[in-house]
Amino acid sequence: MIKRMILMVSLTLFAVIEECRGLGVGKTLISYLDEYLKEHNTHNIYLYTDSACNYGFYDNHGFVQLGEENCKSPVKTSQAHLKYFYTVTP
Repeated sequence: MIKRMILMVSLTLFAVIEECRGLGVGKTLISYLDEYLKEHNTHNIYLYTDSACNYGFYDNHGFVQLGEENCKSPVKTSQAHLKYFYTVTP
């Protein structure tokens, strides 16, 4: 009997310094991630981010939002703070 392992990937940190934003660096890094997933025959990736980050980037690059949750902001602010949960579809 052949057992098949399922690779589960969690993207825990994805950041591009401000000076390099808008230059395609994030898009290039996501394409490397996509190649990695293809090489390992998986689309099982999960990402947790929040409203303090550019979560729209993930919306525009094939990630699908699974849900969101109100939470207490880690810094004092009058803005609502949300957590977003994403996965990637094949």
